[in-house]
Amino acid sequence: MKTSRLNERGQTILAMLLSLTVLLGFVALATDVGILFYAKRQLQSIADSAAIGGASVVNCASESGNGTLTSGCPSVIMSAQIDAQGGCVSSTCTSAANGTNGATLANGVVLTVHTPPVDGPHSGDANYVETIACQETPVFFLNLFAPTKNTCTSTGGTTWNGKMPITARAVAYWGASQTCIAALGSSGTDISVTTSGSNPTLDAPQCGISVDSSSSSALTVTSSGSSTPIVAESIGIVGGYSETGGTVSPTPVDGIVPVSNPLAYLQPPTEGTCQPTSSFVASGGTLSIPQGSYCSGLSITASGTTVNFASGTYYIGGSGLSVVGSGDTFNGTGVTFYIAAGSVNFTASGSTYDFTAPTSGTYNGILFYQSTSDSSSATITESGTDSIFEGVLYFPDAALNFTASGSSTSLYLAFVVNSLNITTSSTTIYDYASLYGTSPIGTAVLVE
Repeated sequence: MKTSRLNERGQTILAMLLSLTVLLGFVALATDVGILFYAKRQLQSIADSAAIGGASVVNCASESGNGTLTSGCPSVIMSAQIDAQGGCVSSTCTSAANGTNGATLANGVVLTVHTPPVDGPHSGDANYVETIACQETPVFFLNLFAPTKNTCTSTGGTTWNGKMPITARAVAYWGASQTCIAALGSSGTDISVTTSGSNPTLDAPQCGISVDSSSSSALTVTSSGSSTPIVAESIGIVGGYSETGGTVSPTPVDGIVPVSNPLAYLQPPTEGTCQPTSSFVASGGTLSIPQGSYCSGLSITASGTTVNFASGTYYIGGSGLSVVGSGDTFNGTGVTFYIAAGSVNFTASGSTYDFTAPTSGTYNGILFYQSTSDSSSATITESGTDSIFEGVLYFPDAALNFTASGSSTSLYLAFVVNSLNITTSSTTIYDYASLYGTSPIGTAVLVE
């Protein structure tokens, strides 16, 4: 009888040991699976960021006419996305392009970029970028049952290293952005709208507005006329907003993540042969301004004059661009004013402007473009009759003061600025994209 009881006790101990072994196995398995899921999430973030950066670079290559990822484009866009995930320890982050398995990140992730993608529904489409992030993740229990010898760069190896390669994949392209006003300043009032008219100052129901300032008054609206000075599709603010005598539609969403510069892909024109004349004075008659490089600045003082700007890109350095006068007409079709240094000052009272941006080419849709390192504030005052402004006003590091008090004007604009101060009476500003159905303001979109 005693022997039987001893046998039963031995069987119980054996069963307990087996159960404990199984339990520990499940704990180890859960630990491994948890580690792998965590690694997968981290890798997906890296792949997504790299795909977004890659799409930005590919768009730059297309817009600049260079057509490559490695020259003529801001490769730092992609590098910045990768650096956010721990930095790049290979020679260049963009060496990962086109499947060369080049970029090894600081955390041991191997990043491969394919453009066009080699797999999926967008395979072979040069408008898309495919990124694959791989990391060899240590496992403890799974290696007993799945002793794979694969690594991030090879398969079928002969030595098991106790690690399992985990991959994540993303595909992105450069698509149209619904944003038509992006204020990039991180503090203070980024957008101020003051109006006394009965019409909306900004009437853009299919347009998004983003405000990066964390100030409680990042967006301020003051109206003694229109009950709804701003009409947009969406309004997002990092900080807060205030309204006096008017409301905005829809109600802004606060606490958003700051929006990056949607025109960061743009490359400035190079300074060419300097024009011999940089200062023009006229009273009456017609004055023609040739396109080209105004290395020391461009100054126009006129009275009762028709001033015609030739189509093309104007490179303006030195003291910047100054247009002053009274009762003039200023014409410029297909023009882009690039301000390399100095400020912009358009203050010709009672004058009519007819300025339109190019509708094709490198600076498609860009009317004003001030250097990203130039913080000189810009002033544009429109006070004439039947004025036309069409294009994007791009002042990424500067404040733009835009006043519109003329009559029967046609303003189709988009703004990418550090800060924006708009003052109007009865004038309405419409979204530039609504005029042509497209805008140079875009964004990288993840599709896979």
